[in-house]
Amino acid sequence: MIKAFNYNNLRRVLAGFLILTLCAVFFGCSSIQIYIAEGEKDCSEQVNSETDLYSDITITAEEYYTLNGTLIKSIDVGVSSEVHTEKETFLNLTTRGFTQYPITTETSISGELIDEFEISDQAQTKHPMYITYYITGTGDLWTIMEINGHVFANPVSYNLTENGAGQVILSETNSIFSYDPISNAFYETIPNISALKVVTVNYIDADTLEKMTAEEIRHNA
Repeated sequence: MIKAFNYNNLRRVLAGFLILTLCAVFFGCSSIQIYIAEGEKDCSEQVNSETDLYSDITITAEEYYTLNGTLIKSIDVGVSSEVHTEKETFLNLTTRGFTQYPITTETSISGELIDEFEISDQAQTKHPMYITYYITGTGDLWTIMEINGHVFANPVSYNLTENGAGQVILSETNSIFSYDPISNAFYETIPNISALKVVTVNYIDADTLEKMTAEEIRHNA
């Protein structure tokens, strides 16, 4: 459990873990297992290890999702009608009660990786993916992601402590959206349970996460 961290301290605690979160959404369980094995190394070693990990991946995102679940559709970011502006995302996530930490992004609408920055509540610029964090009253840490306008929640504390139980993500439907910056495309999939367990809830907000204890996740996963 994580309590009473300011944002900069939280970022240091999670250095490299954001990559783990993205592995859960992009590349599935095999990548996650490799990264957890490197978890005791310092941050610079983690980043180098993750770079090496990516270089070993030789299949495309579409091939991966086809092999590890049901690929419903792929959508070029540039033609998606669901991508939110910074202003729309700010309203969407803060209305849900996610106000503890800044909402950030690090990818342009063209797929270019940019320096991470805090989004504006007035900007009309669009980005494929946005991220923030939430810590419950009991100290459980969640990563909140908006991808193609859809909100997902990664139970960080649960996924780190439930060894061997498989990675879990919360969604408002039985499918998830993932984003691949290489192809600059979204992929809607229903993952195989061996790759990622999708727990479906009616609405992802702070109140829902406060009720989503480890026992509740375990029961629904």
